[in-house]
Amino acid sequence: MVLLGLRPGIMARGRAKTMPTVAQAVAPKAVQNQAQKAAPRAVHVTLGRTGKSFAVNPGEAILDAALRQEIWLPHACRGGTCGSCKAIVVSGAVTYDGAAPAAAGQTASPTEALLCCAKALGDVTLDVAELAARPIGTMYRRPARVLDIRKPSRDVAIVTLKPPPNAAIRFRPGQYICLIGDDGRLHPFSIANAQRADGTLDLHIGRVPNGRFTGHVHERMRPRDIVRFEGPFGEFGFSDTADAPRPAILLAGGTGIAPIKAMLEAAEQASINRDLHLYWGSRRREGLYALDEIAAKPLVGVTPVLSEPPASDAWRGRTGLVHRAVMEDFPDLSPFDIYACGSPGLTDAAFLDFTRHAGLPPDRFFADAFHNAGTVPHVVSAAG
Repeated sequence: MVLLGLRPGIMARGRAKTMPTVAQAVAPKAVQNQAQKAAPRAVHVTLGRTGKSFAVNPGEAILDAALRQEIWLPHACRGGTCGSCKAIVVSGAVTYDGAAPAAAGQTASPTEALLCCAKALGDVTLDVAELAARPIGTMYRRPARVLDIRKPSRDVAIVTLKPPPNAAIRFRPGQYICLIGDDGRLHPFSIANAQRADGTLDLHIGRVPNGRFTGHVHERMRPRDIVRFEGPFGEFGFSDTADAPRPAILLAGGTGIAPIKAMLEAAEQASINRDLHLYWGSRRREGLYALDEIAAKPLVGVTPVLSEPPASDAWRGRTGLVHRAVMEDFPDLSPFDIYACGSPGLTDAAFLDFTRHAGLPPDRFFADAFHNAGTVPHVVSAAG
């Protein structure tokens, strides 16, 4: 699901926050109301490094305006998930429609904004690098046919896609693609399999309450439907920097098992000899929807953990917070690499507890965090 200026290994996808969010610099409500009620007019965005200025129409995202005028700014997913279009707001203010995008929580300071989603509230000056030419490969949209949809639980659909041969992609296990909704919005999902000869891709799509796109997937998507997607994106996955890989702990919450499943499949195909331990957490037993398949993999020991098992689950396994189960079993994490994928609550808590209380070096924590955006508008303003 890639990222610039983030904690080592941390990524954001529909995914995420692990650093101060732009919501910490929300402009006063009166300022927001005044800006929104003013007569619509084009505003101007100035690039502080070059002095170049361009017009942004009412309601237009800053990145869209720049690309329309052939001003090439860094970007990738164009859906607020990868963080590649991050810029510093030197002066002025921007807002997001409906909710702060997923990667906004990954910004390193309250004055940073994601240009693919940000809309200017008046004239704005940005500190961002301008590219010499259009970024290669960032705007390609590919078709794929839905081959199969399986429902291993009430809230998870496993969707298998097959792009045509001329649109097949090569990817690293741990990366994600973005499905394109009817409204043009991008919806990021991790690829849940290693590279296959036939080019098919598995996605684990959890149902989001009142979610328009995931509701469509669960209720109306059918085999033979055609979808479009962008990607792959992301830097999550096993690090190849060590000649002798360290033992690793894989930490997953819910559908966060998807990229980890892909990583395990690739490791198995490559006959990688590495000490791997997987901890998979969910509230209820049905959230561990692929447990039998994962547990059958020979390269990894699997520990499932439920945080709120009802009596009807008759659960006899581990309970509590999944990252605490890791610390109970491995109080000293200094020899390990950690690969975590799940909600920001999981990845944030794991990072803090592992580094503060279990001796994990911060640069050995690699995470792919995701969340479902809320519904409250956020505004970022330049400090002062």
